[in-house]
Amino acid sequence: MDLQGKVLYTICKKKLKAFEQWDGYRTSSPSNRNKEKPGFQVKRKSGTVGYRIVNIDGHIVAEAKQKLSSSGVVLGDDVLTLEVVPHMDHSLIMAIVIVYGLICRKM
Repeated sequence: MDLQGKVLYTICKKKLKAFEQWDGYRTSSPSNRNKEKPGFQVKRKSGTVGYRIVNIDGHIVAEAKQKLSSSGVVLGDDVLTLEVVPHMDHSLIMAIVIVYGLICRKM
């Protein structure tokens, strides 16, 4: 939601056998979700830490990876580095954080 309480993204989970997937729509109307393509998708294969966000064209627009210390030590499964391409909508970053919480079943 933005500061005025308007819904910015709707996130829907897809149940697939090989991996988990969430579709993000930039609308709050459930009737429009069946007609339009998602604005972004989050995919994660089981057993991996991190995820990639791809746009409709399949280009990576954001990626979260395990954070490493300067000496190369993994800091933990819950410590990630988030890389977002330039000129990306800031509300998308919040959607990414929410989806990550859903992936990890922490929300």
